[in-house]
Amino acid sequence: MITDKIKAPEKLKQKTLNAMKKEASRKRGKIRFKLLAAAGVCLIFGFTVSASDIFSGAAGDSLSLCAQYMGDGKIQLDIENLSKKELRLSENVKLEQWSTGEEIAEFKQKMHVIEGGEKSTVVFDLSKQFTEEEIKTLEEPLEGTDWYYIEITNNKFLYGHSWMASFVFSEMADEENEYTGESLWHEMVFEDNTNIETIEKIKESFNFQLPLKEYKISMPYSDYMENGEYAHPSLDMAAEIGTEIYAVSTGTVTETGFDKADGNYIVIDHGEGLVSKYCHCRNIFKQKGDYIEMDDVIADVGASGNAAGAFLEFEIIKDGIPSNPQYLFE
Repeated sequence: MITDKIKAPEKLKQKTLNAMKKEASRKRGKIRFKLLAAAGVCLIFGFTVSASDIFSGAAGDSLSLCAQYMGDGKIQLDIENLSKKELRLSENVKLEQWSTGEEIAEFKQKMHVIEGGEKSTVVFDLSKQFTEEEIKTLEEPLEGTDWYYIEITNNKFLYGHSWMASFVFSEMADEENEYTGESLWHEMVFEDNTNIETIEKIKESFNFQLPLKEYKISMPYSDYMENGEYAHPSLDMAAEIGTEIYAVSTGTVTETGFDKADGNYIVIDHGEGLVSKYCHCRNIFKQKGDYIEMDDVIADVGASGNAAGAFLEFEIIKDGIPSNPQYLFE
């Protein structure tokens, strides 16, 4: 007698099928995850490569700005791309006042793409927004050390950064002498109490050279105490834009950066408590940690920050106390 084939119970059969489906689904999930992970790696890698090519202040890319008022409501902005990357600037530009933070105007201006190491000049014409009387009001001298500044932005949103260039409407650019800050002198009382013994000790320990080969003193040193602060603890040395700046002695760069007042600056530690600072530069050629030899060009003259024209603001500080730099070169 031939027996019937044994059939598995229906529940066991269904359970087996479900287990097989689950295993197949798990394998498909693994494959899908690997594909997504690979795609994610490609996406992240591609984004990283793309981001590394974008001009970004966070990545150490920088630019040099020099703004000056040309009269008749026209502001000239000179831009230099100090990086190797392409610089794209937003067409949205702001004009603001420093002391109040007030936005004087916001306008659109076509900005050219600036290749690495290249320069560009843009002229903003306020007469398109302001009446002649309003422009004359802007040209009136501001109180104290207040000023206006142009604010531009790069990249709009991705790795965006704001850059500012200050100027004073009441101090128009002079074709013969770009520095026009002499009018500030009458507002200050100059008093020099530099400790000569300190200067002699500095001379004994260090070799010095002038930071500029050609210059004119546009504002002297003063340690006259005004409201508990130094009135002008530095020496302003007027020179043409682009003039090479040398370190006064060997040392190590401890700081570089941009300050709304000092503009682009570099600080060098010479040891034994002696520090020198160079402000309002156009370009900074060294970075933090660099060792500086006597003949190294560390920067060049500009008009960045709160500067009425092209000059180097030079400071010498010993043990936290500023001294008149002129004594070092006598």
